[in-house]
Amino acid sequence: MMGVRRAKEDLVGDYTYPEFRWLERGEGEPVLLLHGLMGRMDDWDDALDLLALSCRPMAPLLPIFHPGLPETSLAALADHAVGLLAALDIPHAVIGGNSLGGHVALTLALARPERVSGPRAPDEFVRVVDRTLMGLNGDYRTKRRGDVGMLPPRLVTLPAGTFYAWMGSVGRLGDQHKVPRVTNDRTLADRLLALAGIPVPAPLVLLGP
Repeated sequence: MMGVRRAKEDLVGDYTYPEFRWLERGEGEPVLLLHGLMGRMDDWDDALDLLALSCRPMAPLLPIFHPGLPETSLAALADHAVGLLAALDIPHAVIGGNSLGGHVALTLALARPERVSGPRAPDEFVRVVDRTLMGLNGDYRTKRRGDVGMLPPRLVTLPAGTFYAWMGSVGRLGDQHKVPRVTNDRTLADRLLALAGIPVPAPLVLLGP
């Protein structure tokens, strides 16, 4: 379902962006998913369908290049996300994002923590990842059956500064260094763990600043 709604006049201070557009599925706890710099709200279609089984996921269009945005900044985009929640009378939601959307989500969480649900318990996050992978990948499901061919994922929280140290180690500080979201090669994971001084477990879900 696609929604379009006018902004309330008193959303966030002087913020007066006139309109919100978003996709949503399901019902229950609201989950707000924010797209990246050159992304679109329908980038989240598959995630919306999957999450709709257990909650109310929503993917708004971020007006990154719209002249109605007071300024092109993380704070303004975070205000836009808060404005959508206010327009829908949603007091708080689970907030997530991809690329630029992730930065917006963090900005929102720091500026308006009362608008953010959670954080979720780490073990619940790992269970969701495990269930999702089993639902999407038959080979993973087969190996995970009975914990015989593969143990459940483990969540490893990296110390602050780990990714900064890694960027420096590959000579890319102040630059971009794209990495694959999914790979069968654990070279990158092992390098990050080594920089953090953490013994190498397997399999892994890495999370860190």
